[in-house]
Amino acid sequence: MQSVIRGNSITLEAQYKDGTGAVSDPVAPTASIFDPSDVALVVDATPTRMSTGIYRYAYIVGNTAPAGTWRIVWGGTVDNQALISTEYFEVVLAGAIIPSDATYTYSTGTSIGKVRMYIDDRDMSATSSLLPLEERSAIFSDEEINSMLSDCAGDVMYASARALTTISGNRQLLVRTRRIGKTVVDYGTATESLQKQAMQLILMSNMQPADALAEISWTDPAFRQILVNAQLRKV
Repeated sequence: MQSVIRGNSITLEAQYKDGTGAVSDPVAPTASIFDPSDVALVVDATPTRMSTGIYRYAYIVGNTAPAGTWRIVWGGTVDNQALISTEYFEVVLAGAIIPSDATYTYSTGTSIGKVRMYIDDRDMSATSSLLPLEERSAIFSDEEINSMLSDCAGDVMYASARALTTISGNRQLLVRTRRIGKTVVDYGTATESLQKQAMQLILMSNMQPADALAEISWTDPAFRQILVNAQLRKV
C-alpha cells in the first residue's frame, strides 16, 4: 500500500484487462477518491491514459487532510462489462516514518530461494509491495518467507507448505469465480490443488530420516553399517 505525507502529491495507477487477460482501453474510465471518513473528495474524474489499458491519476493531498487510510475507486467498461476496483493508500503526517519497499530476491543457494523454487514464486520481473497483490509477479517478499522459515525452525519444505497454504486461503488471489470482461473464471479447484501440494511437501519432509543425518563413518565397520541402514530404510 502506498503512503504519502499530507501536502504532497500521490500518483495512483490502474490496469484494465479484457476477458483474455490482455490489457485493454476501457470506455469512460473514472477515478474517485474518498478520505478515511468516506467523504468523496473526487468524483468520477478522468484518469490520464499512459498506454493501452494503463491509466494514472495524480492527487494532491491537502496540508490539513486527515491522516489514515484513503481509497481510490476505479471504474470503466471493458467488453460491455462494467468494472469497478478499489485501491487503498495511506496519508501520514509530516515527519512520519514510511515503511520502505519489501525485498524480493531469488537464489537457489539460499533457503528463501529454495522456498520460492518449491512454490514456483520465482518471477522477479514485477516485485513491488506498491503493486496490488494480484498484479505482482512474486507473491511473497523475502521478509515474509523468512518469517515462515523461522516459524518452521528453518525447514524449507514445511515453510513451502505453509506458503502454499497461505496462498490457498487468500481471497485476493483465489476466488471461487471471477468475471473478467465476458469471461467467468473458476479458481475453486486451485485451492484444493495448492493444499495437496502442501501436504506432499510435508510428507517429503517427514520422510527424511533423522538418523541418517547423524551417521558418521569413522571406521570401516561403521561405514558398512551405514550402508546396511540405508538398505533397511528402502525395505
